[in-house]
Amino acid sequence: MNRQELNALTSFCAAQRDHFLMDDWTARKPSALDARTLAFMAKYLSMTSWFGHEDELARIAETIYPDICAEEVFDRLQSEVDVDLGDLSMRLRLWHAVH
Repeated sequence: MNRQELNALTSFCAAQRDHFLMDDWTARKPSALDARTLAFMAKYLSMTSWFGHEDELARIAETIYPDICAEEVFDRLQSEVDVDLGDLSMRLRLWHAVH
């Protein structure tokens, strides 16, 4: 994932944490991000204890990418999306603390 995509993903997810709109995920409002990236992030964030909106995010992930609940599909998407989840998690938490 390049810096522009990472910044778009961070901004989008940070905004969604406080002002969650399901339609923004499925309509792919951040056009810089493709559907598989959004599906992967929705699934990842649905599994965290700190982001919130777990049920909605799980539904979004399955709507965008129906097979995402299969472990091998999620693992493959993680490789394809190529995002450092530790770094992204830190960015999102820092964004939330600063704003």
